Amino acid sequence: MTNHLIKNYFNFKTINYFWLPRMIAALIFIFFYKYIHPPNDISQYTENVFLTLDVDDYSTIFTFNPLFSLAYQKLFQNSYGYLTGAIFGQIISGFSCISIHNSCNALRRGNLNTRLIFLLMSFHPLLVIYSLKFCTENFALLGIAIFFKLRILNFNLIEFRRNFKVKKMLFTHLFNF
Repeated sequence: MTNHLIKNYFNFKTINYFWLPRMIAALIFIFFYKYIHPPNDISQYTENVFLTLDVDDYSTIFTFNPLFSLAYQKLFQNSYGYLTGAIFGQIISGFSCISIHNSCNALRRGNLNTRLIFLLMSFHPLLVIYSLKFCTENFALLGIAIFFKLRILNFNLIEFRRNFKVKKMLFTHLFNF
């Protein structure tokens, strides 16, 4: 398991072209977040990059998404809640982006320009902003990554069955006099 994590998520290419640029972009967004909003946008969310827009929906009730609501309420009970939320958001968003890239690369069966794709994903403004928050958008990204992983497994299973049928036909034809 740890070998798989190091091989796919923490190798030289992902660290240099995804994780380090993502951290640099996150620091830039933290410092300049309050300056990039339109002048008429006066809300409490323009001051703090770590606040989610749907904080009222998930901080008191469990009707919309009970599992996320419970995690959100327990996470922000202590004084380090925003920091742990940012760390979990970065981890979920990063693993999802890398997993989506690996799945698309496996479906395409070729080498994509990995460096360029990782750099684009690491500096994408919406991915950086949502990775700083513990919000439902990160879990939507995780759902897309799981969908692509299941798609790869299904694709490999169909191909295995097709190859097995061909091998079975060849084997039976070989011994059929």
